[in-house]
Amino acid sequence: MTRLAPGQLARPSTYDPQTRSVTAVMATTFPVPRRDFVEILAIRPESVDLSRIAQRAVKLLNSHQAGDIANVLGSVTEAWIEGGELFGRIVFAESDAGRIAERDVAAGLLTSLSVGYSIHSARLLQKRDEDELDRYEVTRWTLLEVSLVAVPADPSAAFRSMPPVRTLGGRSAAFVPLTREAVDVELVDLRLALLAAEERADALDEAWFDGRNGRAPQPTPEEMDTAEARVDGLKKAIARAEKRAAFLRAAPAPSRR
Repeated sequence: MTRLAPGQLARPSTYDPQTRSVTAVMATTFPVPRRDFVEILAIRPESVDLSRIAQRAVKLLNSHQAGDIANVLGSVTEAWIEGGELFGRIVFAESDAGRIAERDVAAGLLTSLSVGYSIHSARLLQKRDEDELDRYEVTRWTLLEVSLVAVPADPSAAFRSMPPVRTLGGRSAAFVPLTREAVDVELVDLRLALLAAEERADALDEAWFDGRNGRAPQPTPEEMDTAEARVDGLKKAIARAEKRAAFLRAAPAPSRR
């Protein structure tokens, strides 16, 4: 990694003034925190739908502002996967905004990118610690747009020749499939199990009071603790399943990182 002197800016060595194009790292597997979970994009040929690029429909935008054509700064003309990262060739627009963006990228003033995408499927990474957020890998997604941004969610997304930030080492983990139907069934099963567990805990409470009055055998403390732990565990499992359901409900809307 090249260390820059104070005030010195990194300039992308892949910028070509003749074609007005530059090569960029558009997305990586960098984990991005969301409201209730952490999201990781799968960067594999079978995971990323790049079909919109052939239609010249993947634009370079100004900070994800898609509502005005004045915010179109260029287009992504080709993309490929290399070393677990999604690369792309970006050609700047002929507009005034496109030329300003090109000038600032070439000068190293603008260095960061962010992608907009739609999610089709994901899978849940089983968390190992109750205090950590659930992690999801987005296993199928479509690239919709790429934006020039001041502060990216993925610090590794940048114009090529700027070394990517490595924050995750290789790690094996167990995954389970995640679909809306599977989560809906899971929630029904968990809620039914919670009702049964709460009835069991209530019955033990009544038996304990009856036992104090000599009207029935008194349950042991271990039985009561086990019943309460079962109720607490099911409530936590329902909360996690509801997070997964919320993630999937939000999936059709374009995501950004």
